[in-house]
Amino acid sequence: MEGTYEEHVLNCGQPGNTDSLACEKHGEEAVEAIDSSKSMVCSEGSRVRTLHVSSPILAAKSQYFHKLFSNGMKESEERLVTLRINASEEAAVFALIFFIYSNTLSVTCATSLLDLLVTADKYEVPSCMRYCCKLLQNLPMTLDIALDYLNLPSAVLCVEIVQQLTKRAREHLLGWYKDFTNNVIKVPSEDYVFEFLLKWSRTRYPKLEDQREVLDSCLHHLIRFQYMTCRKLSELLNLNDLSQSVARGYAFHALMFKAETPHRQRLLSVEDPVARFVQRNYIYRPVKVVEFELPKPQTVVYFELRREDCCSMFPAERVFSEGSYLGEHTFYLAARCSHDEQPNGVRGSFGLSLLMRKGSECLLEFEFAGKVLANTRICG
Repeated sequence: MEGTYEEHVLNCGQPGNTDSLACEKHGEEAVEAIDSSKSMVCSEGSRVRTLHVSSPILAAKSQYFHKLFSNGMKESEERLVTLRINASEEAAVFALIFFIYSNTLSVTCATSLLDLLVTADKYEVPSCMRYCCKLLQNLPMTLDIALDYLNLPSAVLCVEIVQQLTKRAREHLLGWYKDFTNNVIKVPSEDYVFEFLLKWSRTRYPKLEDQREVLDSCLHHLIRFQYMTCRKLSELLNLNDLSQSVARGYAFHALMFKAETPHRQRLLSVEDPVARFVQRNYIYRPVKVVEFELPKPQTVVYFELRREDCCSMFPAERVFSEGSYLGEHTFYLAARCSHDEQPNGVRGSFGLSLLMRKGSECLLEFEFAGKVLANTRICG
């Protein structure tokens, strides 16, 4: 390492809506702990954080800082150097400096690692990019993370080590899109499938007219609107992503299906060649809901279970309904079958519980009723 480098102070300030890193020559004394040398300098409309750093350490791992602290940039001749960054980059920039000093990262979630990956590319720290990619490879792939990978800046996507991540993300998404056409895909609800495809279209097609063209043409093959909740169907009518005529058509036919008798619904499921009326393997089972405003707000929820559903719950599994709403509160039904020890042997039992979304409180009256239908379906 050339001997022309000196100890520097990084002053990280935030004037207005942007942050700045200011580098000031500070003498020869080395500073080992970054956090211990932070300070705050406040002036009207600005916020400043000061870090004592060693320019040889930063320059050794970053071409950007190498040019900054040598003669590669005009700022290197000045006593105070300012780097302007977006306010949202502050955490990633400090995480990057921490990595340059320690070769470790304090962030572990995928979102923070992706932010750091972009920042490491900006400041030309390839070792940090490799480390981020290694950690991301070990994290489970989800739909949201897969979309975030493909939405990285084009400059980052061109990096070879990042392309391994994007390849994995594309394979994950292709698997999901293929599954959207079948009946055995296990998803929380049809609302979830719709929200995912909506987010995907907004990410993939920034122009509204392109979104509408894609969604208008492909949704009827992928979405089972008949099994979306009434609340989500109501939101569908107010979306700009779909043509109004198309959205109204989807909502109308879905509501007509919901109004049919269970026997008629099963006939439609058998007769439909593209399986639009077939219920998928939902984690939260669809329910029928009837709402009343008078004489007081109340909701009647019909939760239908087949005998094989109950058999599959032994010895201690539960089946949940999709959410139903009363005012601002969301409720779920949970059915459970279990074996109970009796004096004359073991007997099976069926239980039904009312659950409420976590964090909510209210006082309400509720009543359970059940019946066994002629076709051996159990309703609660």
